[in-house]
Amino acid sequence: MIEIKILNANEVERAIEKYGAEALTKIELTLKQAGALVEGVAKLNIQRGRPEWPPLKPETIKRKKSIKPLIDTGTLLNSITHKIEGNACLVGPFGVKYAVYQEFGTSRIPARPFLRPALLENEEKIKALFKQALKL
Repeated sequence: MIEIKILNANEVERAIEKYGAEALTKIELTLKQAGALVEGVAKLNIQRGRPEWPPLKPETIKRKKSIKPLIDTGTLLNSITHKIEGNACLVGPFGVKYAVYQEFGTSRIPARPFLRPALLENEEKIKALFKQALKL
């Protein structure tokens, strides 16, 4: 799970002083937009794969009857969502314990990060969303 948190508590207070209660609505809507963006890209990463991921072993392809590393039952893909908690948006595969093994790898499973790249490659878009919403 990753956390999108552009504003700290002091920045939220300053935004409320500047824009009133409307700032909270703007912040929440922007967090939802950012969360939806990262969620969507993470799901695309799983569906399409990423060029830096190592390919599956031939025996794994034979067993799965697929070359898509992170799709087997669809549980991981379907578990990715986002939710607002306070002044942050959490994005991740909630309830799927093995997701961390896919993201970071183990001694037996190569890392195939799908969540971190979804955030890192969209940082500038997310910052622009906040700047536009709060006219920063």
